[in-house]
Amino acid sequence: MSAAARAYTVEGFNKKFLDIQRASPGCAGYLVDIGFTHWTRAHFQGERFNIMDSNIAESWNSVLKEAREYPLISMCEYIRTTIMSWFALRRAKAMEHKGALTPMVQRQVEVNFEASTALAVCGISETEFQVKAQTGECFLVNLLAGTCSCNAYEQLRIPCRHAVAAAGRANIPTESLVAAAYFADTWHSAYEAKIYPIPSVGGKEVGGEYHGDLLPPAVKRPPGRPRKVRILSRGEDKVLISIFKPHYTFSHNHIV
Repeated sequence: MSAAARAYTVEGFNKKFLDIQRASPGCAGYLVDIGFTHWTRAHFQGERFNIMDSNIAESWNSVLKEAREYPLISMCEYIRTTIMSWFALRRAKAMEHKGALTPMVQRQVEVNFEASTALAVCGISETEFQVKAQTGECFLVNLLAGTCSCNAYEQLRIPCRHAVAAAGRANIPTESLVAAAYFADTWHSAYEAKIYPIPSVGGKEVGGEYHGDLLPPAVKRPPGRPRKVRILSRGEDKVLISIFKPHYTFSHNHIV
């Protein structure tokens, strides 16, 4: 499924999705019901860049697993302290980096450069080129529009090996073809905001200007204990993990 989700063209996606249909028709039907625009690069409407995971809420719930049992004020303070620490660590890491591009994107550009050395480039115009692979397949690159017929350049906004080869022929710096979102300056600005502690209110009169009645929440708490784990999606089953001890079987929610 990962290969189908990461395919850059509709044709490439269709080939991989046929494999899914042959292996598991039920899984294929479930993916069709979700909608291809929600989980594939080829059908996504918009600029996804190199991000394939949008379920950040599940990761954040894992961070707050213990703090959810705290009183409200303590839980909010835990969230503030956690985010403050994250920003400080990431800001320091970004400031230590000396390159023009972020580290992961820089490595990807270097990999594409190595792959581009085996390609044959023919000029069409000052900014358009035909790039031929060793397999004989030809690709059309337009450096001005930032496109390549392989569709990887348009999807990631990182020059593919064909675009890198064309840029070398045109004597254009490869870094100039990378989207601004991947530059180190953008990385720095993402964490330039600071999160400060809440000032102490000790010795001060709190709430003296408010004279209304403090009402309870409009939403009533449902009966039973609050859930600590999320509700599984339709078609998602709990995975059982067996350990090599007799008479013991744990679900995936247990730490083994």
